[in-house]
Amino acid sequence: MGNQHGGKTRKTDSKTTVAGKPKVEWRGYVTFELSKEQKGALAKFVQDGNDPLRWLPTVAQDGIYEIKTKWDTYNNCWVTNIYCSKFGHANAGWSLPVRASDYWESQRRAAFVHLEVLREEWHTPANDFGWDDEKW
Repeated sequence: MGNQHGGKTRKTDSKTTVAGKPKVEWRGYVTFELSKEQKGALAKFVQDGNDPLRWLPTVAQDGIYEIKTKWDTYNNCWVTNIYCSKFGHANAGWSLPVRASDYWESQRRAAFVHLEVLREEWHTPANDFGWDDEKW
């Protein structure tokens, strides 16, 4: 027995979404690692009751960013990606991946990097040394 609302929706142009809005083109990843000082600041935030996990619903609800957390089999860790899906936004098409050995910690760090460290300005120079769980 099928769902009466199931099926496929075709769109006529790949430059627009199904709803007819301009489509954001993929641009790549913003690679960033927290410094020792930034990790200390994050720990202090949490200790002081300002857990960045509480910031994530606001980030997701504004309609600019999509947040996804998944297991990264290559790096053997959790990765939270914040992706800017708002056409015309300075971060549009970029994804900010943040990794940790713990599911919730990857989300906590992603929120902290996005809002506190980069202040939503991903064009700020970030390092590109890759990720190593030992550095966390």
